[in-house]
Amino acid sequence: MGKEIIKAAENNPEIKIFAGVEAKNNPFVNKTIDGIPVYDNILKVITQADCIVDFTNHSATIEILRKVASFKKPYCIGTTGFSESELDEIIKLSND
Repeated sequence: MGKEIIKAAENNPEIKIFAGVEAKNNPFVNKTIDGIPVYDNILKVITQADCIVDFTNHSATIEILRKVASFKKPYCIGTTGFSESELDEIIKLSND
């Protein structure tokens, strides 16, 4: 999915992807993909972001959202498979 997001952004001059974030054990961490550096912690880049686009998995989304909710950034979730309790937490964090 990341490649598709990069491709879509390339076709829109108003969108700039400046960083990617992956799990600590991901082989792409500390590398560059299509000119985009990949980090293992969203807190390393959150202050530079206008918004977060998340296409991870449901458990990673919840973990990331908990970390960044206090920054009050728009958060686009493209992930599926959330339980009712996870959806409730997303709504709560979005409204805080």
